[in-house]
Amino acid sequence: MHPGSLLDRLRSGEAIAGDRMDGERHCMRLAAPIRHGAAVWGALVVVATDPHDFAAGAERRLQDYADLIATAVANAETRARMDAQAATDALTGLPNHRAFRERLTEEVARAQRHGRPLTVALVDVDGFRDLNDRAGLDVADEVLVEIGSLLRDVVREEDVLARLGADEYGVIFVESDRHQALMRADRARRAIAETPMRHRLRITVSIGLCDLEAATSADEALRRADSALYWAKQHGRDLCWLYDPTVVRELDQRQRTRELDRTQALVGLRALARAIDAKDPATQEHSERVAALSARLATARGWPPDRVALLRDAALLHDVGKIGVPDAILLKDGPLDPEEFAIVREHAVLGARIVGDVLEPEQIAWIAGHHERPDGGGYPGALVGDDVPEGASLLALADAWDVMVSDRSYSAPMTVEAALAEARGRAGTQFAVTAVEALESLAQRGDLMPAAARLHLPTL
Repeated sequence: MHPGSLLDRLRSGEAIAGDRMDGERHCMRLAAPIRHGAAVWGALVVVATDPHDFAAGAERRLQDYADLIATAVANAETRARMDAQAATDALTGLPNHRAFRERLTEEVARAQRHGRPLTVALVDVDGFRDLNDRAGLDVADEVLVEIGSLLRDVVREEDVLARLGADEYGVIFVESDRHQALMRADRARRAIAETPMRHRLRITVSIGLCDLEAATSADEALRRADSALYWAKQHGRDLCWLYDPTVVRELDQRQRTRELDRTQALVGLRALARAIDAKDPATQEHSERVAALSARLATARGWPPDRVALLRDAALLHDVGKIGVPDAILLKDGPLDPEEFAIVREHAVLGARIVGDVLEPEQIAWIAGHHERPDGGGYPGALVGDDVPEGASLLALADAWDVMVSDRSYSAPMTVEAALAEARGRAGTQFAVTAVEALESLAQRGDLMPAAARLHLPTL
């Protein structure tokens, strides 16, 4: 563009009249810039063969018309921007729930029209409510952004990823049958579980999937994916589950209400357990650490995921009975006398009673027996050998391990090696041999470290 040329003069924002188009028989008489903000978006140009074709004031009227066009352009861009914002989640930059539903309806119709496969997945962050309560909204938001990024890395460009709510994402696996979608969903699940988030948080997700072989509409696919997700949450979490009418049952509202009541009761009990831990700086997050180690020990013992989750939940509440122990005893700086120790011993039975209406009978037995010993020297039942439930034995070792490697007012923390030696020396007396063997297997994999160096948030 040459200085002083027509385009250069239009870019200055001035209307132009009287210029001739060289090499053309038409005479360009009028041009008016179309401004958008501080820039010139385009120009309105009128040409005529006769210079007298334009009436007086035509230049002003042309500029007025150009300004009307500029207003229309600005309005169109504003509407487009507002539509994009209305369809985008502000936190993650992903499409939001409205955009996801609209796209799902379109993709389902297209897949059915052409006889192509399609699978929809719902991804839910395990324990997100607890994460919000413990770590705060800012940290929780950072986690949601990181999870969105990890999911984006796994899905293909042609797939649709969206954030549907506070802790839920949706994926449309376009032209993917259930097996292809399950493979990619499980890859996403593992990527999230194996990637430390900021602040050293370890987060897991549960995923429910449904394909068009099990659903005839977008709404039905979403509803059944939600049923599969609920099934995954109830059977251990950190799982992917395909909807199967012979396995996954769609719960009625009454049953879901009962499950919600139970979940809310668990949240309240966990808050109580955290409050008890927080009374003493040395025991802060003790229950969370014990729950995490109990779950890893159970996994090492070959427990299925649903029973691992049961033990994790029980371990989170193993000390809730200490609400009945006076602070003067609970926080005593020094050894307890026999009367004080007798009061402390009651916390296992009291804890089992507190959780009696919320947890399963097996979980209640684990909490009641987490101070039993295979040599019969434990409490409250002085159980011997195999009479001690395995879950109680694993919980007992995880509880003792956290005490050994943590800094307490009455003892310095042990090194991992020293604590392992202590556990080996007490195998068969204080600790079950199988529990110590599971601990050894974790040590060989490098999955043991001082309690203060590990934070693993519990899942709901």
